[in-house]
Order: sequence, then structure tokens, then C-alpha cells
Amino acid sequence: MKTKMNQNKKRRGVIGVRLTDEDQKQLECMAKNKGTTISALCAQFLHKYLNFYFDAEHRREISLPRPMINALYDSIDKTRMRGITDMYVRVTRNDLKLRFDQITYDTITHAVEVWFDHNQITFTTSENGPIKRYACRHGIGKNWSQITAETIMMLLTEAGCIKRKMEVTEDLFVLEFKKP
Repeated sequence: MKTKMNQNKKRRGVIGVRLTDEDQKQLECMAKNKGTTISALCAQFLHKYLNFYFDAEHRREISLPRPMINALYDSIDKTRMRGITDMYVRVTRNDLKLRFDQITYDTITHAVEVWFDHNQITFTTSENGPIKRYACRHGIGKNWSQITAETIMMLLTEAGCIKRKMEVTEDLFVLEFKKP
């Protein structure tokens, strides 16, 4: 799911930025290719940095090419999956504690949705009354699907959600849960 900045939020302030000629040309080209203005493009960059990358730098996150991630997850022995999932839950819970005053349903869902958006992994959400559904098509493998889906579901369960469905395949996971 591609998250767009909330267009209803009031814009405040104007920031002037000094750029090299090369950076200016690159921004003009990017804006033209995306069908937007340089100002809007810069606002998007700042929004992503402030709402994801800044925290990611402090958490010392690294990026890896997808084939490398596939190979790493595919090599995980099935008997170790639960221990790895438990570790992911602990690490994610600690990250949430650092980022938010409280770990709640809202902070968990916000963090999950922002993470998928910024990692450019296809992720959709839908709601029907108290039921929320996550679907993720990723192509990273079944072990990644299993660990990621279980991590998210365990965190949501701690926040009072009730698991209704969890489907995991090599390229997709689907979670359906009742909101607290």
C-alpha cells in the first residue's frame, strides 16, 4: 500500500533550500518523471525521512538486496522458526517503545504500514467494521512470510486483537483480525 501524505493536513512554513546545479537538475528530472513539482517532491522526501528513515538510522537498520534476503530466510531451519519469530517480536516491541509513548493497536498498525510502504513491499489493508485485513505480496519466500506474519499477529494480539485468519505462502501472507 502506498501511503500518501494526508492532503487535509494544514501545511505550515516554507523552507528555502540551496542546491548545487547538479542536484537541481536531478530534482527537476525526478519531478517531471513523477508528474509533480519540485516542492511536492521535496515535501515527500522530508516526510519519508522524518517518519521513517530518521528512526531507521537510529535503530541501525541496513538494507539488503532481495535475493540476499531470500537466500538468508530460505536457509533457516524449520525448527528455529519459533525462536526467530520470538526474537523479532522482542526487537520490534523494543523499537516501538523507543518510537512511541505507548504500544497500542494504533502505534503497531501505523509502524507496520509505514515499514511496508518505505520498503516498497506490496501491502494492502482493508476494513469491514471491526475486521481488518492485511495482505502482502512480496516474493521473499515462505519462511519470511511465516516469520513476518506471525510477528505482526503476535504484536496485534498483545494489543487486544483477535486473530481470525492467517494464510502463508511462498509469495504472500494474509492476516485477518478483529480490532480491539
